[in-house]
Amino acid sequence: MKRLVLTALLMSAPVVYARPLQAAESSASKTTAVPHANLNMNALHRLDFVVTGTSCPACLLKMQKRIDIAAGVAKAAVMLRKPYGGVVIYDSTKTGKDKVFTVLKGDEKKVDFQKVEDAPIDKMPIILVPHHSFDK
Repeated sequence: MKRLVLTALLMSAPVVYARPLQAAESSASKTTAVPHANLNMNALHRLDFVVTGTSCPACLLKMQKRIDIAAGVAKAAVMLRKPYGGVVIYDSTKTGKDKVFTVLKGDEKKVDFQKVEDAPIDKMPIILVPHHSFDK
């Protein structure tokens, strides 16, 4: 019974990858850059959506990886279970909703995004869960 509950919890959890810290080199010294240091924290937006046109876990993971390295993106999560909800926190001075969707889509022709919600937020969320993460 415990295995069943644990498996159910793991299957319903969003996939969230943390970006590795990158070392910034200068002639004087080496410092470690903070991932969100170059983002305008006063211009953060939260973009929630549902991915349609694919149910392939590998495709959804590719979407997650593509958006994680996109310029201006602070955090992102894509669900691997129906209804395949996704969420992206981005700096609106560096990127926009259309650019985020272009990066997410990549070369996937059938992929589309439904139930799109884009709104400014006051602070970075600690835990990132898509609004459309469970069927109702």
